[in-house]
Amino acid sequence: MSTNESSAKDRIDTEADFKVALPPGELLPEHYLDRKLSIRSGRRVLLLGLLSGIALTLCFNVPGLSWLAFIALVPWVVATTASSSTAWAMLGSFLLGLTFWGVNVYWVAQITLGGYLGQCVYLSAYFLLGGWLLRHCYQRRRLPFFLLLPIIWVGLELLRGHVITGFSWLLLGHSQYRWIRLIQIADLTGAYGVSFIVAMTNGLIVDLLLQPLFLRTKSGSKPSVVVAVGVVTLVGLGVFTLLYGTIQMYSGNFRAGPKVALIQENFPIKVTRAPENDLEVFEKHRQSTLRAGQIFKPDLIVWPESMAQPFLYPKVVEQVVRTGQEGPAFEIPVDGKPTILFPPSQFNITDFRNGEYIQKELPKLAQKVNSYLLVGSPARTYISNPDGRTIRIQSWNSAFLCRPDGYILNQRYDKIHLVPFSEYIPLRKSFPPLLKLVIYFSPYDFDHSLESGSAPEIFAITSRDGKSNYRFATPICYEGTVPDLCRKFVLPARGGKIDFLVNISNDGWFNASWELNQHLVCYVFRAVENRIPIARAVNTGISGFVDSTGRLHDLVSKNGRTRGVAGISSAQLQIDSRVSLYSRTGDWFALLCGLGSLIVFVDSMLGQWKHRWARTLLLLMTMVMLADAIGRWLI
Repeated sequence: MSTNESSAKDRIDTEADFKVALPPGELLPEHYLDRKLSIRSGRRVLLLGLLSGIALTLCFNVPGLSWLAFIALVPWVVATTASSSTAWAMLGSFLLGLTFWGVNVYWVAQITLGGYLGQCVYLSAYFLLGGWLLRHCYQRRRLPFFLLLPIIWVGLELLRGHVITGFSWLLLGHSQYRWIRLIQIADLTGAYGVSFIVAMTNGLIVDLLLQPLFLRTKSGSKPSVVVAVGVVTLVGLGVFTLLYGTIQMYSGNFRAGPKVALIQENFPIKVTRAPENDLEVFEKHRQSTLRAGQIFKPDLIVWPESMAQPFLYPKVVEQVVRTGQEGPAFEIPVDGKPTILFPPSQFNITDFRNGEYIQKELPKLAQKVNSYLLVGSPARTYISNPDGRTIRIQSWNSAFLCRPDGYILNQRYDKIHLVPFSEYIPLRKSFPPLLKLVIYFSPYDFDHSLESGSAPEIFAITSRDGKSNYRFATPICYEGTVPDLCRKFVLPARGGKIDFLVNISNDGWFNASWELNQHLVCYVFRAVENRIPIARAVNTGISGFVDSTGRLHDLVSKNGRTRGVAGISSAQLQIDSRVSLYSRTGDWFALLCGLGSLIVFVDSMLGQWKHRWARTLLLLMTMVMLADAIGRWLI
């Protein structure tokens, strides 16, 4: 066969794959998706993917453009499924992921450029996998997108929320946090339910593009069953969601809660911490605390994460001893026996002195304002090494509660969900080469890993008049982005539902970037999912309150700005007695979507493949993600 004949045959085969060939007068079956769209230009595929990336970015970050989320996926889905080249379709999906994540998590590059690039590549793999599954369903199963797109999208969001400890950030539903009635459904399905509705709208639009509204029959034209079912389903789901949201917004049984004051200072954070600055940070927070106590007279005053540096617990006693070496050393009680730590550094000397000073001053401050004081601080303990002469230090990221009588409770909460590579280095003990590699690319030149806590800690406070008692928990920083973890805070194993959540965060790493808004939105959904009010104290912002219906109120602001400013705010919380279905059952809805996505994936693996390497790559990538997610979920 000549080269021209071979090319002609390939062209005919390709056209047959993307067009429906019907004899004259024969009618199109109603269940069949009309493949009348065919894109042969790789450039157009990339441009359509870029258009989706721009629309997605705008709907998340520009007020007033959240409606773009309902159409943002359409160009990408059309390009991925109608492209005549699988390679271009997959490349377009991957580049869309790189574009979207590269723009929206640019703030990670301020901390680590290597980590930023690796994160973008990893997160883009979900767009690649999603593009493949959608293309498979379009070409081989002819199933409607109004059903497939939301199932696959939510399934991948769930997977992303569990792999490598999870990154439940910028879920599609998060774009709608200002639409209060719509997001009330989150107390049934979590934020994934809102993502499902938004993705279903995109899918129905794609269905309308890929098949006619009316089909020709011998008796005349009649509506397409697929389109009709999609329209009825989406309209019905939308009506139910808005009615349910309206009812839930006004049906709560509320009671007055404590009056809480939030302290927000503006201290941008750098990797290299100077201990001499710790007292400046402490003094700023003390002055703001005195002002908040005088103005608002709150029951509880909250400081952001890690603002009481260098550490608070246990008490460290400084004592210069003779060791026969140059410079001073410190004698630290370990199990009642003195253990010498050497050689010391000026950094250690300043740290110890600051820690002792802050630990003495905090109780005095709580007494002066006559309020409970919740502060974030590193916690440390010292364990004697077998040589009997040196010690090993263990550190946690913790929250401490100081009572109005000046007693710092021995009870503390140690952060459970640590951020990989930022707060700990995975596999650092079992695979030392990874530790060296991470340190090489990390802004730190040492193993900076923290220890993780074992369980949520429930704090208790009493109102100023002594008539009411309240219980609360304190997710630290990114723990509020993990839906299932917050659910365990709200409904612990014993004692029933708590009254409110207090989030303490330090977003000073990100210099008033988009990260601050994106972080805040996660807590809007945690409040609705669990029907619980939330107070947030965040260094550099955004600090404020979220009620149990997801309304933001009393944000710390200055001249209309909420990011990169200092200030105080106070509000009386309204405690919601409702226990939501989501609090009781968790991610049941997302798991069903995940099961549907898994079925589609297995089905795609069973088909015929022209490129075996592609199947092997997708299979390995997905199996690794699933194994990691299932393992962490079971643990």
